[in-house]
Amino acid sequence: KKGCLWGACGLQGQVLASQEGTVQALRFMRELAEKEGAGLSLQIALFRARFSSGQTEQALVQAKSLAAAQPDNLALRFILATAHAANGDSSTGETLLTALLEEDPGRARVWGQLYRLQRVQGDDAAASQTLRDGLAVDPDNRDLLWLQASEFETAGDIDGAISNYE
Repeated sequence: KKGCLWGACGLQGQVLASQEGTVQALRFMRELAEKEGAGLSLQIALFRARFSSGQTEQALVQAKSLAAAQPDNLALRFILATAHAANGDSSTGETLLTALLEEDPGRARVWGQLYRLQRVQGDDAAASQTLRDGLAVDPDNRDLLWLQASEFETAGDIDGAISNYE
């Protein structure tokens, strides 16, 4: 749309999805994202829409393009890692997440994502170690503490879980 602010257009795309369907919303957002001057926030909104609608292959192609265009952008590399994992390439996802943590260990969200990915892969020992490592870096992070409380519950340590929940 002419004169449309990119953030507002992304929001309009989300509203369209709820009113008229995902296919039309994705088409609308893709057309906006392809226009010259489309901002990164619109590109990420399109990625999220594709990802959440199950178009994970298209989301991966887009994530690769975004990360290649801005290789120093840690957020885009995180998106790329999650897209690889969602497309069944857990190994690449794990490698990318690990690299992000080597660059910036203070990113609790990345610790949590790596933990969940390792759990899904069935590597419980690695996941538990990842969680301990993340908590060593950020011992007061609520998301990581919540994950640890779940681990405590699973292990039957109800007192430990309650302690974390408090």
